[in-house]
Amino acid sequence: MKRKRALFLFFLDTIFVNISYILALYIRFEGDILGKQFGEYFLRYKEHFMYITLIKLVVFLYFKLYKPVWKYASIEELMNIVVASIVSNAAVLS
Repeated sequence: MKRKRALFLFFLDTIFVNISYILALYIRFEGDILGKQFGEYFLRYKEHFMYITLIKLVVFLYFKLYKPVWKYASIEELMNIVVASIVSNAAVLS
């Protein structure tokens, strides 16, 4: 049961990481998805989305974000999420 839940969360993260990047582009260009700039940025995203997703998921695994029992989540788990997000974004940007 725990393994299925972890795989399900891993799958959801795969989807949400990519949706968040697309939504960020949409917001950045104020919904103008037919514009030249959006097309250039989206093309760059399409070239690198596998690397971005892989880096983020590896960092999330390293910080054991799929292990805690969320019924008893604490400040420590919150800090793990924040640090994992910062580290994964830094890794993607470098």
